[in-house]
Amino acid sequence: MSRFRLARVARETKQVVSRIISQEIKDPRCGFVTVTEVTVAPDLKTARVGFSVFGTEKEKNLARSALQNARGFIQGRLSEETAFRFTPVITFVLDRSPERDIKLIREIDATVAQDERDKTARTIRARSAAGSIPDAIRDEIDRLGNSPEFIEQLADLVAGLTGIDTAPRAELDRLAAAEDACFDVIDDALTADWGDEITIELHPILPEIAEHLAYTPPRYAAGDGQEPPPVDAAYAERGNLVALLPQATQDEEAEADRPPAIALALNAHIDAAPPHREPTRDGAAVRAGGACDGKGQAAAIIAALRLLRHVRDTHNVRLCRDLCCQFVIDGGAGGNGTLSIAEDDAFPVGGVVVCEPTELGICTAAPGEVWYRADLPVPPDRAAEAAADLVIALEEAGNAIREESDHPLFPDRPVLTNHGIIGPFGSGPARVNDRIELEVRSDLDLATVEQVARRAVDQYVADYGEQPPEPGTADPHRHLSVEPLADGCCRITLHGGPDEVNRPDRCDSAAVKAAYVILDLADLREPNKAVDIRLAGHSAPTLVVEGSQTFLPTHGVEEVCDRIGRAARSALPRAEVTFERRHNDAFDRPRDSALAVYAEQAAERAGVPAAPPAGSSRSSDARIFADFFPDRDVIVFGPGRPDLAHGPDEQIDLRRLAAGARTLAFLVLEASGFVC
Repeated sequence: MSRFRLARVARETKQVVSRIISQEIKDPRCGFVTVTEVTVAPDLKTARVGFSVFGTEKEKNLARSALQNARGFIQGRLSEETAFRFTPVITFVLDRSPERDIKLIREIDATVAQDERDKTARTIRARSAAGSIPDAIRDEIDRLGNSPEFIEQLADLVAGLTGIDTAPRAELDRLAAAEDACFDVIDDALTADWGDEITIELHPILPEIAEHLAYTPPRYAAGDGQEPPPVDAAYAERGNLVALLPQATQDEEAEADRPPAIALALNAHIDAAPPHREPTRDGAAVRAGGACDGKGQAAAIIAALRLLRHVRDTHNVRLCRDLCCQFVIDGGAGGNGTLSIAEDDAFPVGGVVVCEPTELGICTAAPGEVWYRADLPVPPDRAAEAAADLVIALEEAGNAIREESDHPLFPDRPVLTNHGIIGPFGSGPARVNDRIELEVRSDLDLATVEQVARRAVDQYVADYGEQPPEPGTADPHRHLSVEPLADGCCRITLHGGPDEVNRPDRCDSAAVKAAYVILDLADLREPNKAVDIRLAGHSAPTLVVEGSQTFLPTHGVEEVCDRIGRAARSALPRAEVTFERRHNDAFDRPRDSALAVYAEQAAERAGVPAAPPAGSSRSSDARIFADFFPDRDVIVFGPGRPDLAHGPDEQIDLRRLAAGARTLAFLVLEASGFVC
């Protein structure tokens, strides 16, 4: 057969089959199918139709099945629309060459980008080694930043900020007044240092944020059983404080041998987790709610600007790029303040430093976190076993996510599943449930019930490990207590550790222990042996279970929500699962980005022993900037221990806070560029 005729038949077959699939096949599984090539046999009797699918492996398999199911229809329409003497019999073959081409292009792009980052990193380090910051300026920052007077100023600043109760609450007028008072402290400090050289403005929360996936409805503003108010009502009298230090000079020295200067944004939030705790001084530390998470970070930014003002006065140092300092609301409540900042194109963003407690570590990635709520329509006598089934199903889903979470910036895989609220027990989705009480009525004797319960807890310890007891707890085996009640009933209390879920070393869950005990006790039922297990104090027709799931950049927030929802419904088909309170995505950036390298050099100048950039242990508002500005550098950095954030012993070491301020000052000079 003439190769020209074969080519014509193949070309026409491809055109017709492509049109039929795109216009006549209504199966949604074929929505992303592309016919890539058609190969016709020399005798014209058969033809192989190659197709590609943009999607996951599951979606490719579904598309293949759909095409096979529609093959008879497509064959008939091909015969009707062509004038071939013999219409070739078609078969569909998945063509993976486009995927290989895309993968190759991505690999080439990644190699080019890595080469560019390597070149930039070498240039930054070479400039640093050559002394890009004069010794006199460095010595002046070190002298002032280590002075007792500076430390005392930091103590007063942290006390002033943390003394104001900005914990989210339903009384929005009081919350707005508290936020304004906090902003007044910041405004006074910055104006005292910079006068009219710095522009300080309150920017309203944009209503458009309600349309974004990262938006979190402000449930704290709703009364019991009510829906959260819309954006314009929740934020009517509230906003973010933005301080802009405009560039004093356009850097004309940005030659090819030095990386371009960056318009930096420094970001910190000023809300604090409840309950409010008044600040107290304890030697070199200030103890208070928000001392390290949020307000301590805001203090570090203010202190860094104080150091920059000092070298502005003593050495006429002028920045070559804008510096934007953002003090935002609702950071811990979902990030709506930062979301509004990112949505607003009025601010220069060349690189972003989100100030969160990292113990002065430089982080170029952060985990995501979702808070789930499962409403289980079960009667009270079934609630305990329904909760146990749900907890175990979600634990299995979380373990699967953890096994898949192989990421170089998170070698210890900090992926945690938590069940903070089980009916009347627990205080929050991200708090480890510390106490669950069961009431058990059985035909079995109390000794047997207690033996089974303790054996179940032993299995929990074997599976999860023995966690250290809470401070002041004498008995390390504090997991379970059994109290006999009247009429053959007993109360079994499961104990856990009431810590934040971001502390894997202390994730000692009463909820999971209770699930083990409930399921083992339920297995004791026989035709002649009744076992009734109930959650003490629960009598509602619907059981509410709330918790959280953290995940790494190996997974997306939508995928994690989908898997949690499917796991819950597999255990309890009527479960209604929602994720309105928090749905933070993970993010990662190259650890050798220009901003990360600048931060390493700045930490070294500040005398901070810096490990290579790594992944943060906590979800962060940095995810929002990473989403809005995929081509910009984003890092997380700040003083303070992340394991103390939101906890009863939250505090900030003033010496570490001063080191953080010095690091930020050096970072601004290096990354923004300066002239003297």
